[in-house]
Amino acid sequence: MSFKISKTILSRVLFIVSISTLIFGTVHDSYGQTDPTAQSLPYTQNFSSMTGTTFSYPGGWQGWKVASSAPSATGRTSAPASDATTNVGSASSTSSGVYDFNNKIGFLSISNVDVAVAFAINTTGITSGVRLNFDLMTIRNPYDGTSNNYIEAVVLQYRTSTGTTAFTTITQTPEYTQNTTTQTSGTTGQQIVSYSVDLPSACNNLSNVQIRWILRTVSGSTGNRASFAIDNVSVAAIPILSSSVSNISSTNLNYTLGSGPSTSYNFTVSGSYLTANAIVSVPSNSNFEIASTSNGTYGNSISLSPTSG
Repeated sequence: MSFKISKTILSRVLFIVSISTLIFGTVHDSYGQTDPTAQSLPYTQNFSSMTGTTFSYPGGWQGWKVASSAPSATGRTSAPASDATTNVGSASSTSSGVYDFNNKIGFLSISNVDVAVAFAINTTGITSGVRLNFDLMTIRNPYDGTSNNYIEAVVLQYRTSTGTTAFTTITQTPEYTQNTTTQTSGTTGQQIVSYSVDLPSACNNLSNVQIRWILRTVSGSTGNRASFAIDNVSVAAIPILSSSVSNISSTNLNYTLGSGPSTSYNFTVSGSYLTANAIVSVPSNSNFEIASTSNGTYGNSISLSPTSG
């Protein structure tokens, strides 16, 4: 984020920095599904515990059977009907269910089972918004254009309750749709796409938010269907950066030509939920310079490191 000031004479502005950061299972539902335990934020999951040997969900994750039919044209939003079967598999696997695809979690829906995979987060205290990052990829891709001609897309959804509550679809751009490159062996993901999605404000400040991925049928009428995988998931509050600067009177920073630079003007920059340094800058033609200390090196930008949290 940049903070800009403009003035026609060369002046120096001092920034005093005070930046803070936000510190960083399962429950069986009577409806027949297992609800995952909500995970605290910030949260990361790279599925390193899924080694392709014995299936075990990472904490906070669960797979569901949503319907006894193929994926719909839009992606079903209905509540899960029951838990999905679990397997260790590869691109040669053809049974429906949730899979350990060796360092990534995946799922496969077929003509009579629509599967979704989900996890839960706790966003209590977060009002700035929640950002979700993840990678999507295809594992099994049986497409050949003739006997196997289904094309499917992955749909992202959320809900803020459990049980029979329906999910709401979140638009992710671009939509992840399988390609037409056949792959029926191994666990290497093809067509890997990274996403960063800001969740709706309805997900703020809640003890349990469920996020799930489900499939929709784009086209096709016959044959086997693709399997997909999720990796490198991270969830955190959207960073906030603000400053205490108010209107600067022209007399604060005036000086006689040739007798500069001016005295400095101090104000505070603060932030919350920061995951990296904050970059503060002024335009190169503004005749202002900035520094983090009064005796520091002045220039057009500074990098501010968090000092607490």
